[in-house]
Amino acid sequence: MMLYLWMWWKGYVTIRLRGPGLERLLNKIATLDIQIFKIHRLTEDTMIIRMGAKNYAQLRPLLRGSPIRITILDRHGLPFLIQRFKIRSFLVVGLVASLSFMIYLSNFIWFIEVEGNENISPALLNIAIEDLRIQTGVKRSSINSRALESELLLRFPSLSWVKISVEGVKLQILLSERKGIEEDYGGAGHVYA
Repeated sequence: MMLYLWMWWKGYVTIRLRGPGLERLLNKIATLDIQIFKIHRLTEDTMIIRMGAKNYAQLRPLLRGSPIRITILDRHGLPFLIQRFKIRSFLVVGLVASLSFMIYLSNFIWFIEVEGNENISPALLNIAIEDLRIQTGVKRSSINSRALESELLLRFPSLSWVKISVEGVKLQILLSERKGIEEDYGGAGHVYA
């Protein structure tokens, strides 16, 4: 696996060799210490091998004057990927710019969600939230959840607890209102022991 990743990083080519005397060519390649991998023999005079892109240039002089013909079937790796995107440089620049802009925008709160308010009017709650400087477009790092929770509890005595959490670009405010105490009606009742 590491060899494959290293070869992808450096770039490699898949080539087809066709002609008589392929074994002699492989012996010459071995004596020059040219690294090849994934050798597949298709027929008696046809072979497919993979080798580093820089080693391909060393292979060309070995083939001069021999009846062996070489064909590049495919190019793989980072150098060929970079070469392909040199033509489309504005595409790469646009992709990098849009990704960095998305990362920058993810540092802000874009949605505020309030759950659990039944008796408190939403307009009054929104005014209190805006007074605490909680609004869309605020940086996530500037939000102190604990301080905001205690401030909302002080402003609305009818709340029993408040939970403020930041999930991505959404600020979620969970409320729980105090329940009224049911009074004993004083009538007769059944007691089972």
